[in-house]
Amino acid sequence: MFGIFKKHTVQLSPEVYGQVQHNGDALAHMTIHRDISYGDVYSDSVTTDEQGRFHFEEKNIESSKPGNMFDNEGIAQAIYVIVDDKKYTLWGTLIGQVEGNDIVAAKLKDLHCDIGREEKIYDFEFKDVPGRYQTIYGVCNLD
Repeated sequence: MFGIFKKHTVQLSPEVYGQVQHNGDALAHMTIHRDISYGDVYSDSVTTDEQGRFHFEEKNIESSKPGNMFDNEGIAQAIYVIVDDKKYTLWGTLIGQVEGNDIVAAKLKDLHCDIGREEKIYDFEFKDVPGRYQTIYGVCNLD
């Protein structure tokens, strides 16, 4: 009964490595934003280098939510850039499970994004749970 009060380490986001371009040209010195929602909203930002590359550290928190059987809230992730007052979603997803999402971790290791592309929706099937999918959207090429 008291397990619902126990704190657990929750990974809100694995480490992120990516590159952002506009029609193949690097977007240097641009601010990349990351917003993560899990009860509260956690926001941070980084600046791209000369080649448009960016990196976010892994984001973890301590929370009692995973121990609460009545709380089934997922983790919403958004990574975006604002260019000329227009917001471009590089990465967006809702993670339905708090523990171990290998699809998200693998894709966030090497993002190749181009704001000249249309946003695309990807559905990746879980290897260990056939018929269950992780949906990810944005201008990054995840093929």
